[in-house]
Amino acid sequence: MPDQDGKQPTSLIAEESAWPDQIADRLESFVGQVRKRTVVPLKTAAAVIVYGIVIAVAIAIASILFVIAAARAANGYLFPTRVWEGYLALGGIFCLLGLLLWSKRKQKD
Repeated sequence: MPDQDGKQPTSLIAEESAWPDQIADRLESFVGQVRKRTVVPLKTAAAVIVYGIVIAVAIAIASILFVIAAARAANGYLFPTRVWEGYLALGGIFCLLGLLLWSKRKQKD
């Protein structure tokens, strides 16, 4: 709508030049919301899974090394002349530990 001089009003020019910025802002806001609802929870879940696997592997390795160290200690220091006594002692300890854990389990009715 040109005025008497043949020029368009500045408010109309400002509105026409602002709509690409508004569309870009709305698109950026929409993408941010989608990312917040999808990518962030998936990223958190993936991190929990990866750290859980790393911790489980570390615990398994530590357990194996502990059993090896206990067997070596039992054979070398507690029962140096007869190896079977060290294995019997460790077996008894692990059986008692297993019985203790078995008695603490929750039974299904």
